[in-house]
Amino acid sequence: MRSKKNQEAYETVCQNIIEIIIIMLQRTKKITIQKTESKNINKAVSFTHHYINRNFRDPITLDTLAEVGHINKYYLAHAFKKDMGIPPIEYLNQVRIKEAKILLESTNYTIAEIAEICGFSSQSFFSQAFKRETGETPSIHRKTHRKILATRRSK
Repeated sequence: MRSKKNQEAYETVCQNIIEIIIIMLQRTKKITIQKTESKNINKAVSFTHHYINRNFRDPITLDTLAEVGHINKYYLAHAFKKDMGIPPIEYLNQVRIKEAKILLESTNYTIAEIAEICGFSSQSFFSQAFKRETGETPSIHRKTHRKILATRRSK
């Protein structure tokens, strides 16, 4: 069992190593680090944000979010947009599309299967939402990504 003194020394060494890595990254990659202000997020918004990230594959509506958060749906929609910059359902679709991109790029699932896995109610709604968010259809996204991968592998 480590003594408290050894534990503190270990933590100091780890902290120093992390600082060295950050400095090296700043010098070699010309990375700048900026301190940002933390936002005060409404407790209901924080819960909703977390709930969406965990349950995006499930059927979720604004009513569902309001019910699980024990909050009025109109207040939730207003507070979420105020704190997060977008409405909760738009955020839900962004999370789903982010997951869909990963599946399109890394699996051979059909577009319909990906739509279902990611929680979209239909393939057509998925395709519409995907195109609205990314500017391309799911199948074009997959083909483009595969071309890029094939080009990288041939080099």
